[in-house]
Amino acid sequence: MKKKITLSIRNEQDFGQNITDLLEYSTEAFLYKKNEQYYILYSDENYNGARTYIKILPGDKFIAIYRHGPELQQSFQTGKTTTGKLETPYGTLKLEIDTLSLEIDMGKGNLVIRYRLYLEGKYISTNYLVISWDIL
Repeated sequence: MKKKITLSIRNEQDFGQNITDLLEYSTEAFLYKKNEQYYILYSDENYNGARTYIKILPGDKFIAIYRHGPELQQSFQTGKTTTGKLETPYGTLKLEIDTLSLEIDMGKGNLVIRYRLYLEGKYISTNYLVISWDIL
């Protein structure tokens, strides 16, 4: 059964040399569980309402983010470097995600991810991503 939630996303990016960026926003979303996996589904207003979903596997400490229009695929698993992709007007770019730490607390409605992002093999930033929610 889908539950309606208020979703908050906070992403701090550190590009080095004292250059940082902060993205924060809240939106309504849906949370549901299927086959021991949790999903959060929402329209991403930062990307013209692109449909985005987050897949959470608490037991495996694994999170994946998928966005449709423009396409984005990222996955996070502590101590592992994973690959993903980002679709841009200039073509599809390869992402590498080096997950430094990952916390999943489904009871409190909280995901905390610290990771390094590489684009086409080049270091871009170290990110601190917090995704939290409250059931409406």
